[in-house]
Amino acid sequence: MDDDKYTEVILPTNNKSVKEFLLFPQEKQLQILKLGLSTYTYSSQKFRSTIDGEKEDIVEKLTTQYTKELQDIRSTNYTLHNTITDLKKTNQQQKVEFHREKETEINEQKYIIQNNLERLYGEKIKQMTDKIEFLENKKEELHNQSFEQQQQYYEKIFQEKQESIEKSNKIRENCEEKIELYRQQIESFQKINQNSTLKGQKGEDIMYNLLIDTFPGCQIDCHTSKEGHKGDFSVIDDTHHGMIESKNYKKNVPKNEIQKFYTDIETNNDIDYAILCSLRSGVANKPQDFTLEFIMGKPVIFLHKVKDNKQGILLAYTICKLILKNMQCFDITKEENQIKIKQIVKGYLQNHKKILSLLNDHNKNMNEMMEKQFSDFNNILGLINFAS
Repeated sequence: MDDDKYTEVILPTNNKSVKEFLLFPQEKQLQILKLGLSTYTYSSQKFRSTIDGEKEDIVEKLTTQYTKELQDIRSTNYTLHNTITDLKKTNQQQKVEFHREKETEINEQKYIIQNNLERLYGEKIKQMTDKIEFLENKKEELHNQSFEQQQQYYEKIFQEKQESIEKSNKIRENCEEKIELYRQQIESFQKINQNSTLKGQKGEDIMYNLLIDTFPGCQIDCHTSKEGHKGDFSVIDDTHHGMIESKNYKKNVPKNEIQKFYTDIETNNDIDYAILCSLRSGVANKPQDFTLEFIMGKPVIFLHKVKDNKQGILLAYTICKLILKNMQCFDITKEENQIKIKQIVKGYLQNHKKILSLLNDHNKNMNEMMEKQFSDFNNILGLINFAS
C-alpha cells in the first residue's frame, strides 16, 4: 500500500451521496468506485446497443411509412390531375355551350326588339321619309322659284340702272351744256385779256367790255371826268338807271375814292342804284364782298375782284332791281327796313354761294356716281352670267 500513488479528487461536500461516500473507509471507497465504474460501463454499453437497435427500427419504420405516404400522395396527385383535366374539359364544354345558348338567346331578343321597333316606329319612319321627300321637292321648287326671282330681280335692277343711266346722261348733258356756257364765257373773258389791242387798256376799258358781255339788252354809257358826278358807266334798262364805278387798284380801293363815290351818288339825282366794282382788289372798310348800303334811299353795292368774277356784276344788278321793284311795299328810307333788306340779301348771297358749291360738288358726285353705276352694272352682268 505504501508503494501506491495517490491522487486528489475534489468533490462537493454538500452532496448527500458524497457525504455518505466519505463515511466509508478507503478500502470500501475503492470497492464502491470499482463497482460503480463497472456498473456504469455495462449500463452504457447496454444502453448504446439498445439505442442503436431502436434507431434502425425507427428509421426502417419511418422509411416504410414515408414510401407508402409518397405512393399515396402520387396516386392522389395522379387522380387529382385526371380529375382536374376532366373538369377543365367539362368546364370548356360548358362555356362553349353557355356562350352558344347566350348567343342564341341574344339573337332571339334582338329579333324580338327589332320586330317591336319596326312595329312601333315603322309608321313614324314612313312619315319622316315622306316628309323628307316632301321637303326635297319643296327645296327644288323653291330653288327654281328663287332662280326665277333672281332673274326678275336682276332684270329689274338692269332696267332701273338703264333708266338711271339715261337720267344721268341727261343731267350730264345739262351740266356739260352749262359747263360749256361757262367755258365760252371764260374764253371770251380770256380773249379780252389776251387780245393785244386790249392789253394796254385802262380799267375802264376792261370794265366796259365786262358790262357789254353781262348786259347785252341794256344801254351802256361811258362818262368822262369832265361830265362829273356820273360815275364811270351808266347801265340803263326799261325801268331803272344804274351808276357803275370801276376801280383798278393793286391794293384795296382807298377811302378817298369811296368818299368820291358817295359824293357822286348824292349829287346825281338821275340814278336809282350804284355799284362800285374793284377789278383786282378789295375795298377799304368793306371787308365783305357784296356789301350792301343805302345812300339817300338808294341801294349801293361794293364788289371785290370783279375781273375774276364777272357774274358778281349780274348778281349785284339783280339784287338792286329786286329792291327797287319792291320799294312800293315798304319805305326804304327807314333804317329798320334797310337792316331787314341787308339780312335778306346776306342770306340770299350765302345761299347763292352754297348753290355754286353744290353745283361743283354735284358735277363731281355725278361723275363718281356714273363710274359706280357702270361698275355695278358690270357686277350685275357678272352675277347674271354666273346664275345662268
